Amino acid sequence: SFDGSSRQWNIDNVDKYIEGVNSGALAYTAEQLSQKDRYNEYIMTALRTSKGLDKQVLAAYPQYWEVGEKLLTQYICKGLMCETEYGYKLSAQGFLFADAIAADLFCL
Repeated sequence: SFDGSSRQWNIDNVDKYIEGVNSGALAYTAEQLSQKDRYNEYIMTALRTSKGLDKQVLAAYPQYWEVGEKLLTQYICKGLMCETEYGYKLSAQGFLFADAIAADLFCL
């Protein structure tokens, strides 16, 4: 699961998982995401939606979005993305390149 700042998942040991279910204390692993990780997570998940990237959300990450914003013109000119009142979304053709576009927009 993901709550916006941390990600949790079930442990990968079946015996311990079953033991946790039986005892009512589920065992899981958790990861606290850095601001950069939250930005990358947002890019990856939002691009896959019909709404795309929200300008207001991107504004919360100016130090990371500055680089990605420069790439938008290229994607828009190639017909892979379009600007909306809300933000930026992939075109039908852009969905074919969603992973590559997301990787380009990531802050590494």
